Amino acid sequence: MPVSLSKRDDINLDTVFRVAWKKDTVEIGEKALQRIAECRASFLKLIESDPRPVIY
Repeated sequence: MPVSLSKRDDINLDTVFRVAWKKDTVEIGEKALQRIAECRASFLKLIESDPRPVIY
């Protein structure tokens, strides 16, 4: 059974153990994928709007 991740709280010792030691697969939920897309768009907008952003 895959470990389903939709929010930060879904990552805990149990899920890390299942993936790292029991080799369970990870399924990224739709909510998380939407948030990733939003953050990526925001980051790309920052890069495009500021000719010399400091990114570290």
